[in-house]
Amino acid sequence: MHENTSSFNTCFHNAVGYLSNKRMSQIKPYGSFSQKLISKISNIRVFLVIKSENPLGGGSAPCYHRHMKSLFHLAYHVTDLGDARDFYGRVLGCKEGRSTETWVDFDFFGHQISLHLGKPFATKNTGHVGDHMVPMPHMGVILRLTDWIALSERLTTEGVTFEIPPVVRFASEPGEQRTMFFRDPSGNPIEIKGFADFETVFAS
Repeated sequence: MHENTSSFNTCFHNAVGYLSNKRMSQIKPYGSFSQKLISKISNIRVFLVIKSENPLGGGSAPCYHRHMKSLFHLAYHVTDLGDARDFYGRVLGCKEGRSTETWVDFDFFGHQISLHLGKPFATKNTGHVGDHMVPMPHMGVILRLTDWIALSERLTTEGVTFEIPPVVRFASEPGEQRTMFFRDPSGNPIEIKGFADFETVFAS
C-alpha cells in the first residue's frame, strides 16, 4: 500500500511539475481553460508537498507534522508550589507563566509545563537504555550540547542530586548524546539530553 502510494505521488509530482513549469505560450491554443488548470495545479502541488510526507500507508515516510510549528504541553502533580517555583524558576531558570492557588505554568525550555498540586505519579527504574536503568515514566527536553553543558554545570553548582550524573551515551554510535537524570522536589524524574547536532536526534 505504501509503495503504491509513493509511486503514485512520484508520478503525480512529475506530471504536475511538467505541466506547471511549461511556458504559457506553449498552451495558448487551449485558451483560458488551460490558464485555470495551471492555477489549480499550482495549488495541488502545495498540497502534495505536505500530503506526500505522510501517506496513509504509513511506513517510514517523514511525518507531515514537521511542517507545523508546535510546542509540547505537559501537566503533572507536585506537592508544593513554593518548592516547585524555586526549583523550576531559580534552579532550572524557567520563566513562570500563569498561575492560580492550585497550579503554575512554566516555560520549560520553550515548551509549556503545568504543575498542579496533587500526588505525583509513581515511578520505577525499569527503562533499560544503554548501560542504565532509567526511571519510568519520565519527562525532559533535548538541548544543544553547549547549552546542556552549561546547565549541567549550573545544576552541579546548585547541589542538585543526580539520579544519573552527566554522562555520554552511545559514544561513537548513531545518536551519540549526553544525558543526565535528576528529580524535582516532588520526586518527578527529569531527563535532559544534549546533542552536538540536532539532525542526529532520530539517527538509527
